[in-house]
Amino acid sequence: MKHVGLWAAVMVMALSGMATAQENELIAGEALTEKALGEAQVSSVVGDTEEAQEAIPSQWVWGEVASVDVAGNSLLLKYLEYETAEEVTRTVYADDKTVFQGVLGLADLETGMHVTIDYKEKGGRCVADIIDVETGT
Repeated sequence: MKHVGLWAAVMVMALSGMATAQENELIAGEALTEKALGEAQVSSVVGDTEEAQEAIPSQWVWGEVASVDVAGNSLLLKYLEYETAEEVTRTVYADDKTVFQGVLGLADLETGMHVTIDYKEKGGRCVADIIDVETGT
């Protein structure tokens, strides 16, 4: 009888351990499913549609205008890469939806101006949503 009680206790512990493991797998599976679903929703929206633009996360950068290419609709931005603490340059493109603050457009930007740029990665290019020129005040 003593062995039956011991056996029952072992089975209860084993089953509760299995339930916990199954619960953990279920929770992890749900989290992975939600993450995969979110990625699938973002990746299923392709092209230059309004929905695709909304799905791309915005980023921002602050730096100094190194040069401006009005004909190429771009500027070269010099900034500090925070993760590596290195000064880098990057081409930022403007399009017909880019909003300029402090200047009328790319032609008004000058080398040495400090700007904050909100941008999105589109087709491997950094495309500005907003280019905000820092004022001297």
